Amino acid sequence: MTSNNSARRPPASAILKHHIFWSKEKNLNFLVDISNRTKTPSVRSENCIKSLERRIKLFCGPFPTWFSHLCPVVSKYLTTKFGIKQKDSTIMDLIRLFRNMHNHISEQDVPQDVKNAIGLSPSAFFDYWITRFPFLVSATWIVFQPLKKLQDYGLAHYYPDRYNFEFTSIKK
Repeated sequence: MTSNNSARRPPASAILKHHIFWSKEKNLNFLVDISNRTKTPSVRSENCIKSLERRIKLFCGPFPTWFSHLCPVVSKYLTTKFGIKQKDSTIMDLIRLFRNMHNHISEQDVPQDVKNAIGLSPSAFFDYWITRFPFLVSATWIVFQPLKKLQDYGLAHYYPDRYNFEFTSIKK
């Protein structure tokens, strides 16, 4: 978006659809929609998932898995309640966990210390995850662009019609 070469910059209409201009709630809804629409992956969504998984270092940095980025209260809860362990650490596992925690955080069986750590409001909940995984929305949004025109995925409203963003500023 900031190239010196004007031919390499996206049109303003595409920039306005970029996720950096979305509210926290829309970013949250996007990740939930991605999780919901890839429960049973098709060949097309499987290609997107593979592309996302190849970028796992964006999410984990020097740590072996994304699980290492969670606060101790949350990781203990996930281990004891759901049996999630360090090795269960694909990016799609993270996105599904994000969706499941979002859908169930207010339930009574979730301990109060977990609720306090993650946050009950959509804004606080999103902040918990995005501070630990700053590229989660960016990488997911870019790799799932090929599905935007496929009606059965229902993702078109998240993307510009006639422009595709690329991984130019995010290392692979």
